[in-house]
Amino acid sequence: MRQQILALMVVSQACIVGTLWSAAPQIGQAPAQNPPAVVLARDTKGTPDQRADQILAQLTLQEKVSLLSGNNFTTHAIPRLGITGFEMSDGPQGVRNGPGNINQACAFPCGAALAATWDPDLAAAYGKAVGLEGRARGTNYQLGPGLCICRVPVNGRNFEYFGEDPYLSGTIAAHWTRACSDQGVVPTIKHFAANDQETQRNSEDSVVDERTMHEIYLPAFKRAVQEGGTVAVMCSYNRLNGSYASNNDWLLNQVLKKQWSFPGIVMSDWGASHDVTDVAKGLDLEMPSGRNLNWAKIQPALAAGTVKESDIDNAVHRFLRTAFAMGWLDSGWVQKNASLPLDSPDSAQVALDVARSAIVLLKNDRAALPLDRSKVKNIVVIGPNATAGAEAAFGGGRAGRGGGGATSRPSGGGGGPSPVPANIGGGGSGAVAPFPNHAAEADYFQGIRKAAGEGVKVTYLPATAAANPADPPTMPDAALLKAADAVIVCVGLNRYSEAEGRDRAFDLPKLQQDLIRLATDANPRTIVINNSGAAVGMASWADQTPAILQAWYLGQAGGIAIGQALFGDINPCGRLCSTFDRTFEENPAFANYPGQNLPGQNYPTVKYDEGVFYGYRGYDKAAKAPLFPFGHGLSYTSFEFSNLQVAQKAAGAEANVSLEVRNTGARAGAEIVEIFVGEQACPIPRPLRELKAFAKVQLDPGQTRRIEIYLGPGAFAYWSPDKKTWTADTGNTFIVEAAASERDIRLKQSLSLK
Repeated sequence: MRQQILALMVVSQACIVGTLWSAAPQIGQAPAQNPPAVVLARDTKGTPDQRADQILAQLTLQEKVSLLSGNNFTTHAIPRLGITGFEMSDGPQGVRNGPGNINQACAFPCGAALAATWDPDLAAAYGKAVGLEGRARGTNYQLGPGLCICRVPVNGRNFEYFGEDPYLSGTIAAHWTRACSDQGVVPTIKHFAANDQETQRNSEDSVVDERTMHEIYLPAFKRAVQEGGTVAVMCSYNRLNGSYASNNDWLLNQVLKKQWSFPGIVMSDWGASHDVTDVAKGLDLEMPSGRNLNWAKIQPALAAGTVKESDIDNAVHRFLRTAFAMGWLDSGWVQKNASLPLDSPDSAQVALDVARSAIVLLKNDRAALPLDRSKVKNIVVIGPNATAGAEAAFGGGRAGRGGGGATSRPSGGGGGPSPVPANIGGGGSGAVAPFPNHAAEADYFQGIRKAAGEGVKVTYLPATAAANPADPPTMPDAALLKAADAVIVCVGLNRYSEAEGRDRAFDLPKLQQDLIRLATDANPRTIVINNSGAAVGMASWADQTPAILQAWYLGQAGGIAIGQALFGDINPCGRLCSTFDRTFEENPAFANYPGQNLPGQNYPTVKYDEGVFYGYRGYDKAAKAPLFPFGHGLSYTSFEFSNLQVAQKAAGAEANVSLEVRNTGARAGAEIVEIFVGEQACPIPRPLRELKAFAKVQLDPGQTRRIEIYLGPGAFAYWSPDKKTWTADTGNTFIVEAAASERDIRLKQSLSLK
């Protein structure tokens, strides 16, 4: 009896506290009605939808409205029903701005680097590691990955995304999100949609036709939604075809929630909500606070009929359903798993594995790489991205500051950034500093020195810009460069030049270009390592450079990976996830960037008039060759394709592709088999070829393996503007190509779709 009385007292106290909380006076708030008898969230039964409905029925209208907005990086709680606040952490490259110790979480390689691995298994390992990093700190929502398309190379956030191709991006995204969700953390895919430039992102209007949206800018999101487990969607800042993404009924309600049957929540990017009617147009959660979705604005909107209570109920149901689906409101659930280490060796290993597989060998004339330790005894390293404070003891040269800048960011209001190499996290969003014991592992100079071993002298020679722009910079001694057995030039961008909120220049800074020319003029054994999230201008110096490595932003293990790649301890197997232009002017979307202000508008309209013919699709249409094509990447060995077979399955617009791949070189290595499909005599214009499948094959020297690849209906279909649906033209002929890049077609076979 005493236990029953105590239990009743606890429930009564919960009711009193809940009543007081819900009735607390707020500006413009009507008096709250007494809530019904309490059933705590943990005591509800049934499916996530049923449990959400049980709690929804107990909420007062004011309580419902309180769940429509956040409080910085946390959602609001309703204690009387056992609903806690849910924590969020930014961003795609690792946890930051969230609960717990996040200032020094694992610094993973950037999204473009992950996509350059062309490896779904690594994408799953990455997503799992990010999920566990979140669980170690109590994160509920991870604000990533980013799934926007690399339409133009100068977008300041390209480094966060998975490149230009919707199939590659969707494959990486589906594996990333599924693995993260399986750890109890909801990945938040962003930025939905057509947020493909940072220039005036808060106001610009992306004008994109329906076919282009469905074929190019939506597929990665769709696959993450339908294949990626429980996910949330973050809508973008920009307008889309006249309406802000947060207020876009077609995008959020018609496509996402109805066509794709998305059951989760749509949250705004920070400050991206503009009107109280957003909740009627598909926005479920305004972040980081209720500037628009608050009681003072909701009440008159309800009276006017611009917002219905059913709109609010729908949003709150999705919010609660997500929590129930993840188990966050179950009895005994604790989101913060204290048994998980903050400095996780498993995360560190994933970061290293991705970094090793992401490096793209763009050029390797005269077998300049790998470096032979028995012959190369004196290496000179120059360039701002080589180091950020390496000690002179590591190479006999004065380390200096390097000029590369740091990529860590102050997080959660604690402290400022610590000096770490410029190749850690790239741009501003989501860049994190590694734990101190990983800082040396990120430094290229130290990584090269470690990989070289005791018998090789590695010297860093700094270059600094003059304080007065009229004065010449301080450059390395050309005689020292000439005397070296190899010169390694580390150039590229960093968090100050490629970052959220602004787009960047296409060409590298003049000082960096001058360093490359100085090195190549002095020494024919010059190797260039570039850091960027997409193409930079290389055409003016690439022909004179024997070897070029595209290193993206490789995270906390970048130095280790670079050193191992240079000396052949690993064989580069990365492939470009976006086309590298000779000049920005040749990019197919250049003429339509960054938009123009139309009469009467104070914001730019960006017309995607290139349609589906952007990136490699646009180069094919124009019959022009880029500097380095999509899917390009060399190896220290060689591969041969043979015996291609393509057979349509009896079930419909599906086919099985098989071929043999042989390692014809002297080293073990991995090849990416890229399958492109093109349609002949299509009733509407289609690209010459589009990536529709790929497979990564690891082979020893002389080894041959037959691989089988499935082509689903999506490999043959296009979005019909007339039918408003996906269409595959039976009776037409399709060309199926097996390639080592978009311009290196090894085998092809026609298929008449029956």
